Amino acid sequence: MRKKITIILLIIFIIIMLLVFLKNKNPEKLRGKNIITVSILPERYFVKRIVGEDYKINVMLPPGASPTSYDPTPRQLKELNKSKIYFRIGYIPFEKNYMKKIANLNSEMKIIDISEGTDLIKKGKSIDPHIWLSPNMVKLEAENIMKAMIKLNPKETKKYQENYLDFKKDLDILDKKIKEKLENKQNNKFLVYHPSWSYFARDYKLNQIPIEVDGKNPTPKNVKKIIDLAKKENIKIIVVQKQMSIQSAKTIAREINGEVIQLDPLSENWYENMEKILTVFEEKIIKK
Repeated sequence: MRKKITIILLIIFIIIMLLVFLKNKNPEKLRGKNIITVSILPERYFVKRIVGEDYKINVMLPPGASPTSYDPTPRQLKELNKSKIYFRIGYIPFEKNYMKKIANLNSEMKIIDISEGTDLIKKGKSIDPHIWLSPNMVKLEAENIMKAMIKLNPKETKKYQENYLDFKKDLDILDKKIKEKLENKQNNKFLVYHPSWSYFARDYKLNQIPIEVDGKNPTPKNVKKIIDLAKKENIKIIVVQKQMSIQSAKTIAREINGEVIQLDPLSENWYENMEKILTVFEEKIIKK
């Protein structure tokens, strides 16, 4: 009898120890980490390059969501209550629509504009928000992230500075690679439905020709102008971002005997994505 009781107690003890072990290994332990919130997936990559695995990084726009129309979920808003800091791009429509509400949800959360000090492109009365698609701009954005994190957590100053310098080296390598592949091309024009690539085009001496006008579909008159220009300049590719419909672009592509190529400006694995984008530009878009 005593032997049975001993065995039962031993089994209970093993089960308890196993549960404790699994709890410690469980990803839910991340809930004990401090939280950083960002607007878009590429920012998570930038922040991670600076802070490593020390923080849980909450992203407001999930994969596939459009920055122009997304509404945050109750769960995301709840995560904001726990965030120590929010890194915003500065000019995307989602932020314009929700930034006041986001700030009111957590008055202790610091809000940092990572575009501060960058050379922004103005479009009429608005600012082009696509600052994360230029390696040179990302250097400054990463520096802003580093400085903000040092203020938030000064004991990790050395780590954040070293991580920033490592990231900057990678950005310099990428910038050099893109320049070697794309600069000084005779055929430097490309059609794009939504003008996401203004900073990329400026950095590498390319000419982005947008089809969309002020966020609106083009009029029949503008479509004719675009088709005539494409035929004159022998432009055969229309770039459309992955989060948008390609139907209108396909209509124009048929008229110019061209092709629609989808690129994803909001991929989380930013560096690898930029290398893929470079390959597409080199092999398909700016070939000569």
